[in-house]
Amino acid sequence: MMQSPPSYQIEVDFEDDRLDRLRLLLYLTLMLSSMFYGTSLLEVEGGVWLWPGVFVVALSLLSLIRRNLTLSAWVFTVTMMAVPIYFLATGLLDVQATLLILLPVIAASLVLDRDAVMWTGIVTLILSVAVAIFRFGLTQTWQMLPLPILICIFLIAAIYWMQQSLLDLVHWSTDLQQKDTRRAEMFFAQKEQLEDALLQLKFANDKLARLNDDLDAAQHVAENASRAKSVFLSNMSHELRTPLNVIIGYTSSMLNMPQMFDNRRLPAAYRPYIQLVEESGHYLLGLINDVLDLSKIEAGKLELHCSPMALPDLMRGVLTTSIALLKDKKLSLLPDFPDDIPFVWGDAMRVRQILLNLMSNAVKFTETGSITLSARVEGAHVHIAVSDTGIGMPESVLESIFNRFQQASSDTDRRYGGTGLGLDISRRLVDMHGGELHVESVVNQGSVFSFTLPLATEEQTRDLFGPALEDANITIFDEG
Repeated sequence: MMQSPPSYQIEVDFEDDRLDRLRLLLYLTLMLSSMFYGTSLLEVEGGVWLWPGVFVVALSLLSLIRRNLTLSAWVFTVTMMAVPIYFLATGLLDVQATLLILLPVIAASLVLDRDAVMWTGIVTLILSVAVAIFRFGLTQTWQMLPLPILICIFLIAAIYWMQQSLLDLVHWSTDLQQKDTRRAEMFFAQKEQLEDALLQLKFANDKLARLNDDLDAAQHVAENASRAKSVFLSNMSHELRTPLNVIIGYTSSMLNMPQMFDNRRLPAAYRPYIQLVEESGHYLLGLINDVLDLSKIEAGKLELHCSPMALPDLMRGVLTTSIALLKDKKLSLLPDFPDDIPFVWGDAMRVRQILLNLMSNAVKFTETGSITLSARVEGAHVHIAVSDTGIGMPESVLESIFNRFQQASSDTDRRYGGTGLGLDISRRLVDMHGGELHVESVVNQGSVFSFTLPLATEEQTRDLFGPALEDANITIFDEG
């Protein structure tokens, strides 16, 4: 950081200038007074009075040599003041020579400041008038000094005003220069700060670029690992479903189709065990299907086959299927949707999967009360909701339940079972339809899961039956 230079003092320059002028004036005065002194001893009576003048000039020079500017200047000025007073007192001045009273004012203006010039002029005028009145009388003094006095007053005022104006101008210029200097220092400091900021920004950009490269590399590794995992899960799911389907098929045949075994029914003691095998097989098959769907979604291979669908019919089918989930529970499945809902645009199989997942969760976590499947039209969308009167959930876990393998609590997992994949898959399927799965829940009061589906547009419903039926001719036969 640049350091500010010491403040500029104009008075120092003025003193140096006065010192140079005073030195020149003293040498010039000494030379002239010496010449005048030599002639005055021969021609002028009373020339012995000039000795003090020579002494004063010598004293002034001595003070100047010792660098006492103030004393030297005042000695010189007083000497110049004494000259016209001396000539007035001795009667050597005529009317024209009275202008010598201006001499001390001029001398003071060269070697003293403006205040000293003013006081020198005032004292010179007072002494000159007093000596003149004493020497010549009031009448003759009035005839001799009016013009010199007026000129002296004007000169004092002019010198005072000029020095003041010069001082103001110098102060203004100095202040302007100091402002420019401070401004330059500020700009220089800002430039240094900007350069430092640019260096820091460059360093941060380089570091950010390296971090981005590392992040891209890590992301590629993670994506490759995720794809490999999804491919592995998909392959494993296919490999597991084949033997599971065989197990489920044979157990179902053993329970429900005795004709395949020469009409010999399964002994009653074996039926509970075979039913348990069948139920476990269905459970494992559902889990494998969930894993397969999730792996397809993550791999980007799950495609929706959207078309206009009759939502009331689909929802009634979901309710019918959900009855089998109740088993021995005393629950009421309540439909709450009109039959005149317009066609909805979506993948019917995936929408059915979403609703069955939500209904299955509602049945699982509801012991008594009811489960309601509702739908209503809201603008260009249909709002679908599954509400229950089950155990509910605290607000703190409402966001985390949509994470895979995540349930409201570990107690829920132990008591009700499940993998925690159903809600994650349902949320992803809703997202693929352009909606968002929401949940509202109160502990011991129940939960509401809801989402929206878009209504089919007129253009989409026009193609519902295909172009073959457009403008078709219908022939009516009337028998009889």
